[in-house]
Amino acid sequence: GLAAAAICKKMNFTGGASWTSDESFEIQSSYEINLDDVDCESAEWENCTFTEEDNCGHSEDVFLSCGEKRGSTELFSLVDSEGNKISEEGQLGLLLYKGGTVCDDSFDGLAAAAICKKMNFTGGASWTSDESFEIQSSYEINLDDVDCDSGEWESCSFTEEANCAHSEDVFLSCGEKRGCEEGTEACSSGDQCIFSQWICDGTADCDDGSDEAYWRNCEDRWNAGTRVWISYLVMLVSGFIAVVA
Repeated sequence: GLAAAAICKKMNFTGGASWTSDESFEIQSSYEINLDDVDCESAEWENCTFTEEDNCGHSEDVFLSCGEKRGSTELFSLVDSEGNKISEEGQLGLLLYKGGTVCDDSFDGLAAAAICKKMNFTGGASWTSDESFEIQSSYEINLDDVDCDSGEWESCSFTEEANCAHSEDVFLSCGEKRGCEEGTEACSSGDQCIFSQWICDGTADCDDGSDEAYWRNCEDRWNAGTRVWISYLVMLVSGFIAVVA
């Protein structure tokens, strides 16, 4: 079970639901057997040992089903008094970090600019802190002590352990919305751009998971574009069976 869970997690699913081994697909014979003797100490691929030399037949190929697709919570977002997401420029909203509020300790104009830029706006227009929304008490406070050396999030230090009250929650408005550069595409949220080649690559790169959304017909594109990766990670062989048996 550890190997199944580790591989499902590597493919951005929550865990291994079930697995079996047989030769039920005609296409199996067209693949090389690339992985054998998979032995995992935990449900993390980095803790697994394996060999790329095998002594197996395709009747030992592993078929795997995984749990739910893991979606990433957006790093930053702005919401109105009812908790609805704000995507318009210049509108003041409650700032959320990983679904919780942000404390105003050390917060300044550089932090506002860095966070607005991270949300794909040109910069921070204005910010304040108070407890003017009734919904604030329903959130955890997820970010504190934000201290930025420039208007880039990568220059900021912070802690995810807060010693604040919701009266210190940050409200933020941002400048104009930035478009995506050539070779990139916008996520459905409109707050993030990712490289075009990351669309339907089997891993959620958009914070909202929209690059792997069903309406993109990712299953067909992913199956066609990642056969080598699948044969490497999913069509495991006898060593895997010994581990999980």
